[in-house]
Amino acid sequence: IEIDPEWNGRDMESVETQLHIEELMDSIMARINSDPPLPALIYPVKVKYDRSTGKARLVAGECRLTACRRLWDDGEQVYVPAQAIEGSDLQQLLTSLTENSGQPLTQLENGKIYRRLNTGCGMSVEAIASHACRSKKYVTEAIALSNVPSEAKELLSAGVATPAAVLHAVGGKDGDSLALLK
Repeated sequence: IEIDPEWNGRDMESVETQLHIEELMDSIMARINSDPPLPALIYPVKVKYDRSTGKARLVAGECRLTACRRLWDDGEQVYVPAQAIEGSDLQQLLTSLTENSGQPLTQLENGKIYRRLNTGCGMSVEAIASHACRSKKYVTEAIALSNVPSEAKELLSAGVATPAAVLHAVGGKDGDSLALLK
């Protein structure tokens, strides 16, 4: 299964995500070592299968797949159930949004997906909000966060700044406003 690093909205390098993957690894080991053994994953990863190339691209379940791959690297034999899905990029992105329930996406992570739905797939902010069960304001702010400088994203990911503070700082006229957040 191939992973497109630009597909998933989640920050796979964040401390929270890495802890989540470790928790998944523990859960998987507990399940496969139970008596009787249980399936490693409760929910299969979702893949888009390309018949012309014979390759599967991950659509949803990167944390689950990463946990399994790390266990493989540790010598564990873990079966990864995969469900093939069809549909356009729009439908696959919407599937990805609803699949991220093990560790909810942050507003910044959601913003990356919302921006792609809006600019790449032509979906309106109102339609995104409706599908994601979020307010139009939340979606608008999330898209704005996805466009802030990388320094601001790092402050958000580290928990040093709030989304509101970042949006206020980058929206201000003062070029040094991001420095105030540190």
